[in-house]
Amino acid sequence: MHSTRPPRRGRLSAAVAVSLSLHALIGLAWLNARGGPSGTGADVNVDVDGPEDHVVAFVLRDRPADAELKPPAPVTPPSTTPPPKTLPNDLGPPVAAGPRAIVPIGASPAPPPDLPNFGGARSLHGRPKAGTTVVYVLDRSASMGPDGLLIRAANVVRASLGELLPDTRFQIVAYNAVATSLAPRPLAATAEAKDQADRWLASLTAEGGSNHKAGFRDAMTARPDQLFLLTDADDLDESDVRAIAALIRTPVRLSAAVFAGHRPAGVTPLERLVGRFNGSVQYFGP
Repeated sequence: MHSTRPPRRGRLSAAVAVSLSLHALIGLAWLNARGGPSGTGADVNVDVDGPEDHVVAFVLRDRPADAELKPPAPVTPPSTTPPPKTLPNDLGPPVAAGPRAIVPIGASPAPPPDLPNFGGARSLHGRPKAGTTVVYVLDRSASMGPDGLLIRAANVVRASLGELLPDTRFQIVAYNAVATSLAPRPLAATAEAKDQADRWLASLTAEGGSNHKAGFRDAMTARPDQLFLLTDADDLDESDVRAIAALIRTPVRLSAAVFAGHRPAGVTPLERLVGRFNGSVQYFGP
């Protein structure tokens, strides 16, 4: 009885053929997956499916070997220092160095030429109306000497003259036991007349007694519209008040300035006098 199994060598040949066929098929499939070799033409499918529209694709590329990384350029912050200020041509350098240096800012305006130097004293009045005649009755008795009362009173007269315009007139009567006047008649308030008054006031001295009536007698000859008495009023009594009131026979406004004194508690004879002529009393303390 014969055996039905093929010979051993035949089976081995068949297995080798099958193996080669399988490897050939695997190779062809791998080539097709890579797109095929170059120059295959229409036999190779070159269609590539891209990503959907909603898919973001990233492509990673290797940096070239010769590329060098350079550090970013430094960023310079903007300067906060303000630009230097330049001075106008008419301004000079600081007068003195140091933290308290004084820098000139220009010349101060010159004072009016007709304004006398009165040392900061306040005026007795404002600017009178045009055509007004103002007379100052200045006590220069010995009691006005201590503490420079006469000098202070003269400075108040200077300040008051500074308020006058050339369309007004003025006269100054200084008295102690007797009275003297600046000029024979009232002067127009010009710069020259004010300079003349300044020099005359500087020549006065405080001496002698007080004859208030003599001062007012000369003052009334100037026919004043306004009268200003400057005194320390240390000896003005009721008899003086009556005598002065009797000399004033024309409409006039009488006011007074009292130096080195304070307003008393009661009404003084001087306050009663000026009250009769619509005036007031100013007190200049020590």
